[in-house]
Parts: sequence; C-alpha cells; structure tokens
Amino acid sequence: NVMDANTFNTFVVDTTKPTVSITDPSTNKAVSSASYKITGTANDPGSSGIAKVEVGIDNGSTWNEATGTSSWTYNANLVLGANTIKARSTDNAGNISDETAGVTLTYKTDKPTVSSVTLDPPSPVNAGLVTFTILFSETMDTETSPTVTFGTESPYNGRAINKTSYSGNTWIGTFTIAAG
Repeated sequence: NVMDANTFNTFVVDTTKPTVSITDPSTNKAVSSASYKITGTANDPGSSGIAKVEVGIDNGSTWNEATGTSSWTYNANLVLGANTIKARSTDNAGNISDETAGVTLTYKTDKPTVSSVTLDPPSPVNAGLVTFTILFSETMDTETSPTVTFGTESPYNGRAINKTSYSGNTWIGTFTIAAG
C-alpha cells in the first residue's frame, strides 16, 4: 500500500490521570447490615474515557471491579467491624487515578441501649399530646428508625409513638393520650 503524501494522521496521547469519588457513603458511619451499595462517579479529563472503576473495602488491599464507569456502584459484603472503603479508576489509555481517601463503614450487630427517657409534660395525667425524648447509648443509623412502644403489659401493642425527629443518638416522638 502506498500512503498519499498529503494524508495526515492526528494522534492524541492521554497521559492525564482520571479522577474518582465515592458519593455514598460520603462520611464515616455505622450500619447494621453486611450488605451495602457503594456509589460514586469517575471522570477522565484526558478524554480517552473511563475503562473501569475498582473498589476496595479493606483499605485498598484487595480491589473489586464496580458496575458502571462515569457513574458506578459496588455491592459490598462488609465484615463485622470497621471496613475502610476506597476507590480508584483506570482510563482507556491505562492511566490509573489516585485512590480516594478512605471512608469507614462500621458493620455492627449489637444494639444500642436507652440511656434516658424524658416526657413533656413530665407527668401526663390528662388527655393530650405527650412528647417523648429518648437518648440512646450511641449515635445510631438515622436511616433505620427504632420502633418505640409503651404500656403496662407486654408486648405493649397499640401504643406506638410517632417519630417527629431523629438525629445522632436522640429520638423524639409524640403520643396523644385519649380522653377517658
């Protein structure tokens, strides 16, 4: 084959590292299930495109390929205790991103205990709204709200307290005492 002398070929050499970030979990947190869906994004400013994203749940000692590239997910099976999550991406030119900073997911199976319960009004004797403020022994996963009930007979059916707010180790709910 003879190449025409007027033919030009242009090549782009990609030597720029891609980037990667973890969007969930975005901060260190405790969870009560071993299964956790880790999500994130990746970008290749060098324009060859993202080839793969890998996730490590053991501080990057072992890498597992995520599903997707620019937007990715990884279904992790956490071990009991602290799991340090990291991610890295590789572009189509073979450039590897820097690892993300570690985010710690702590898988716990023990349950927090109730530290205190406060009622407002403090001694409700009349019909009306009662606010319960419950402090737990530790910060809890706010995505999983506890079921709070009360009464004089086990299992305290029919007296569920309606949650009004929940953050950290404080749960606040209300119950209306019926007249009669």
